[in-house]
Formats: sequence, C-alpha cells, structure tokens
Amino acid sequence: MGKQRSGSPFIYDDENRLIGIKDPDGAEVYFPRFASQAAADARVASDAALAAADQLWLTGDGAPVDYTDGDPAATGEGTAGIGSLYTDYTNGKLYVNGGTKAQPLWKIVTSA
Repeated sequence: MGKQRSGSPFIYDDENRLIGIKDPDGAEVYFPRFASQAAADARVASDAALAAADQLWLTGDGAPVDYTDGDPAATGEGTAGIGSLYTDYTNGKLYVNGGTKAQPLWKIVTSA
C-alpha cells in the first residue's frame, strides 16, 4: 500500500497522496483515514493511529469549503473533527478545521 521516498519520513500511496509517516523508530504510522487499508495490507499494527478517529488529513484541488448550512456540503462535513488538516495541493496551502465535525470552518495555517 505505502511507498516511502528515499530519505523521506513520509509514506505515499500509489496515487502519490500522503498517507502516513515513519516514526523515529522506523515504524510505519498511517493517518486515520488510511489505517484500515494499511491494516488490511498487514503493514501496520493495531496501535498505529496517528490521531483520534475524527481527526483527518484531507487533500484536494483548491481551497476547502466551509459549512454554510446549504449546498455545497462543507469539506469533511460529518467526518473531519476540530484539528483536522486539509492540504490544497494545487496552491500549496495548509488549513486546519477550527469548527466542529458537524460544521467545519477551515482556517489557513500557511502557504508555500
């Protein structure tokens, strides 16, 4: 499932999405949304969750959508709890959810 680039602590899937890290001891730690795939692939131990189940690291093409009580649905609505991260890989921006799992509000952390 995961591939580590030479000299990098990061683990990527076949579609070049960041899915985990190697900890200082060399153990593979997968982000929660990929943990079940990693377990099925027999590459991760049962205690390899990086964060609470509602803390995700999402990626996408463009900025995330905030909760507005309408269409479109917010990015991560119902799944991404407070503290979840979102990477806009097109524009090189990182966001954190400062809202709730039910009503995500994405705040920019940094830009490349």
